[in-house]
Amino acid sequence: MITQCKLIPYTNKLFIAGHVQKNIQFSTIDCTNQTSISGSIQHTTVNIPFKCVTKIHFSNCPIYGKEYKKRLNSLDNNMLNKNEKEDSWIHYNKLYEPVYCELEHARILETDILDRNTPLLNTLPNEKSFREITEKMVVYIRLKVLQNQNICIPEPSCEVTVVKDWPGECGSSKDVKCVEIEVGFDPERGMIGKEVPVEELDEN
Repeated sequence: MITQCKLIPYTNKLFIAGHVQKNIQFSTIDCTNQTSISGSIQHTTVNIPFKCVTKIHFSNCPIYGKEYKKRLNSLDNNMLNKNEKEDSWIHYNKLYEPVYCELEHARILETDILDRNTPLLNTLPNEKSFREITEKMVVYIRLKVLQNQNICIPEPSCEVTVVKDWPGECGSSKDVKCVEIEVGFDPERGMIGKEVPVEELDEN
């Protein structure tokens, strides 16, 4: 579980924190004899915390707000000096869309190390018990860092690249024809468009 995913403004440093929930099952030793070992099955659940900071690369840089405070001065009645009796201020605060994270996937690799160094006497041979368990864990996380941004798509006044992502060609069927072009913008190719198929209306 990710409990923190915070991008520090005007940097590319992402702080991540969370925990891995681990359920451990084990058996206790209540009584032993030369032919058997008896006990109960128990379990415990723990949250193993983790945290890190990583450098990220932006496909589009985050947009942050602005804030400033400006003082305005006017002239006095003699129009020679600054008016010390009156102060005017401009307060400006532009908020910005929050930067947030989405978890795409997580992969966990782990190894349990049991310290089986306590032999059991007068019971089954080669059986040992342990009091401590050590676990080594590697956690791989893939996150998306997102921000809602407004973009302007103007009327196309330049060459438009038509993207053929609709199966079939215009006019290939007597029941379907393309009569409209949906226009968008691609950072690499500029203005792009795609053919929008619509059902041909019955002229009769």
